[in-house]
Amino acid sequence: MFNSFIQASLEDLTNRQPTSESEWYGTWNAILFHLFPSEEGYIIAPQTAVRSVSNEYIIPDFYIEILKISSPSLLKRIVAILEIKNTPRWPSWKEKIEEQISKQADYAFDKSAKDIVYCIMAIGPHWEYGVKHDNGQRVQDLIPWHEMIHDEASYKDFQHLKELVKAL
Repeated sequence: MFNSFIQASLEDLTNRQPTSESEWYGTWNAILFHLFPSEEGYIIAPQTAVRSVSNEYIIPDFYIEILKISSPSLLKRIVAILEIKNTPRWPSWKEKIEEQISKQADYAFDKSAKDIVYCIMAIGPHWEYGVKHDNGQRVQDLIPWHEMIHDEASYKDFQHLKELVKAL
């Protein structure tokens, strides 16, 4: 399982349902640093994309890239992307978050991702991951949505994702 800090933070966020998705960011950073430590050649890089909702209204879309650094050249390659939304968007945003992360993955291919990029989607304590191939298709789900993020089944799936990313 995750360390006691991550576990307690996930339980707290799940139980109290934060008013802002930004409250999830720190805990997700802790999860990503745990899974993809810098000593293994990873960098966690927050990103902001801007999308227009109407002519007057623009929403910044926050997402996180997981980069793998090649040694000794220090080339950075995007290997995974995380998109986070707050609990009240569950389950109505399942399709929207997949559309958003699919666009971010396509952008990652234009930047530094190779043939595939793993995609993590989180809506409050609900989460899943999939893979996006550089072929114009949508994200392919690799696991079903978890209803809880801090249980043993989620931890095992996080470990499996870690191994998939490591194999890239």
